[in-house]
Order: sequence, then structure tokens, then C-alpha cells
Amino acid sequence: MVQDKIIKEIKENLRMITEKQKETDQEIASLSKELKNVGEMVGKMTDGWGRVVEGLVVSSVPVIFKRLGIDVFYQTLRSKRYKDGKELEIDILCLGKDRDGEEMAIISEVKSDVSSKDIDEFLADLDQFKYFFDEYRDKRAIGVIAGMRFGKGAQRYAEKCGLYVLGPSGEVMELLTKPDFKPKIWR
Repeated sequence: MVQDKIIKEIKENLRMITEKQKETDQEIASLSKELKNVGEMVGKMTDGWGRVVEGLVVSSVPVIFKRLGIDVFYQTLRSKRYKDGKELEIDILCLGKDRDGEEMAIISEVKSDVSSKDIDEFLADLDQFKYFFDEYRDKRAIGVIAGMRFGKGAQRYAEKCGLYVLGPSGEVMELLTKPDFKPKIWR
């Protein structure tokens, strides 16, 4: 009698615990789905912002490099190449001719916020550029890092590494590199 009552209470408690566990599992599944949706929305927003920044830069590159004596005659966004199981993506790839008529590749990396780490990663990409884009192996190549904001020392570091630096101005983007700057040539 007392034992039967205790057993009945235990069974009822187990049934209630099982029911609550099912409700908790359903709530966790619902929250997981919502979190996934939020993650996808954030991804679309940051990718959208990245495309806006790239659009600002791509329209500025021909104008800026014309002032430096380089006529840009070809531009493409997000050029990807795959080789030996590896991938290289170039945000903006341009071709231009200098005053002597020599063709060169202008390789631009675009970030909303540029850090020294971003610059190091871009330099590694530049070192691999002609491996992936072998049709440019006989052309000079120069690097451009463009961003809306630069972390502490990043602009100066990019220049020391031989990169042109583009940042926002009243003309959308302007050349931030010093007037006497000499870019590194990747051969």
C-alpha cells in the first residue's frame, strides 16, 4: 500500500520528467534552427558589405592608376583559380599598361578593416599569384591593399611591404601611399 503509492508517484514523476525532456528537446531544436538562420543572415550582410566595398574600390582603381601613369584596360572581380587541390581568389584583378606600354597585373585585396595579419595573408597570395594565374608569369605584378579602415600601423606596414594602399576619400577611394612610393614588383 505505501509501497504501491510510492511506486505510483515515482512512475508519475518519471512520466512528467520524460514529458519535460521532450519539451526541452523541442525548444533546443527550435533555438538551433533560429541560430542557424541568424548566422545565415549575418553571413549575407557581411558578404553584402564586402561587395559594396569592392564596388567602391573597383571603380576607383582605373582613375587612381591613370594618375600614376598606368592605363587600366581590364578589370574583373573575385577571380578564382584552383590548382593541385588548392584555391586562390583575387578580389580585384586588373591589367594595365605603363607609360612604356609594358603590361602589368594589378592585384587588389579589399577589406572593410585592414589588419597587419590581412596584409601578411595577401602577401602570401601575391607570392602564389603566378603559380595559379600562369598566363601572367611574364608580366610584372603589383599589389594593392584597399580598406575602409586600417588598424594601428597597418597602412605603414603595407607600404613597407611594397603594396599600394587605397582608402576612402571624397572621391570614394584615394591613394594613401606616399608620392615617392616605389611598389614591389612580383616577378
